[in-house]
Amino acid sequence: MKIETKYSNGDLVWYIGTDACERLMACKTCEDKKEIEIKGEFFRCPSCVTDRRNNRWAYRSYVRGSSIIGKVIFSHEYKYHDPDVIEIQYMLEDTGIGSGTLWYENKLFSTKEEAQAWCDKFNSEQV
Repeated sequence: MKIETKYSNGDLVWYIGTDACERLMACKTCEDKKEIEIKGEFFRCPSCVTDRRNNRWAYRSYVRGSSIIGKVIFSHEYKYHDPDVIEIQYMLEDTGIGSGTLWYENKLFSTKEEAQAWCDKFNSEQV
């Protein structure tokens, strides 16, 4: 069996990281006025009692850097109960070979521009 990979040992790649962050959302109850009107009287908005209720988790991607592919790992992927599915992972010199981070092809790019374009698209979809 011959397995084709996108990258090989010794290839220079750009890799991206993703951080979780909180983003403030506008209150749907009071539209950020912090109070609501009921029968002519104004009350503190129940949805705004704590700011945490108006936050949500989002993710931000960024170009972490470039590195050299140091190891290509092939394994059978059994989560779909198909022993013929081969999972390809990479280890980079900068993030450790043997006991470092495993990278999938969707977070590795041939150029910095490709990596940045992917991050820009991902970040714009998170708004």
